[in-house]
Amino acid sequence: MLDAPAAPEAAERTAVPGTELTAAAFASIAVAVPEQVRENAPIAERIGVEEDWIVERTGVRERRVARDDETLLDFATAAARTAVERAGLAPADIDLVLAATMSHDRITPNLGPLVAAELGTNTGALDVGAACTGFLSALAVGAPLVETGRARAVLVVGADLMTRLIDHDDRSTAALFGDGAGAAV
Repeated sequence: MLDAPAAPEAAERTAVPGTELTAAAFASIAVAVPEQVRENAPIAERIGVEEDWIVERTGVRERRVARDDETLLDFATAAARTAVERAGLAPADIDLVLAATMSHDRITPNLGPLVAAELGTNTGALDVGAACTGFLSALAVGAPLVETGRARAVLVVGADLMTRLIDHDDRSTAALFGDGAGAAV
């Protein structure tokens, strides 16, 4: 049986000049949620369970719900703006905006470019559509850009207004979802 060649030790590895990796790290995080709160009682009554049934199975005691006049863009932009400010950056310092959502206000344009425009930055922006793992998927897209030096600051926004999409009579999902946005630089 042939032995595989030994991997070079870290000290022996040579990097092409200018290709050293930089660690990606969070500079800031922020959230934006609606003021309106929906507790478990009306949901429990609607789906025919006790409030404790919801808490035992989900841990959710209340959720935030957007008013009819509030948009996904409102919450995404508010969270993004706060995250950029907390990072000590100006919108022009952001190299890429990645937005993760499955509850768009409209079919087009996508949320990422709209958030970038609302922030007043002229950077690249796109949406990552991966449902529940959208925010993590957007981080997985953005982190390597920072690590390789292709970007210095990436803004990742996860935002959804799920209460507008769910079946409020479905026991398996009616009590789970709320509305809001989170952002990280």
